[in-house]
Amino acid sequence: MLQAQVGRAAARAAEQAVLLENVGAQAFDAIADMRRDCEGSELLMRAHHLRALVLHGMAVLAQLQCEAGSLEAMASLADCVDDC
Repeated sequence: MLQAQVGRAAARAAEQAVLLENVGAQAFDAIADMRRDCEGSELLMRAHHLRALVLHGMAVLAQLQCEAGSLEAMASLADCVDDC
């Protein structure tokens, strides 16, 4: 049962890592499109888009940290069971 839980948590963590990588790539692309000759309205739009990407990235990172915490708790539980 613990093995199955670890497997599911690891799979969810891998999915979150892929999402985070995707958000990073999108942010990189958003910044690459900014130019000095952009109008203020365009820069404002791009700033809002970048802010949304950062917020999404933070949410994905929080989920990834949650999965890491779950894996750490399961590892501690497994150690405790092994010691008993």
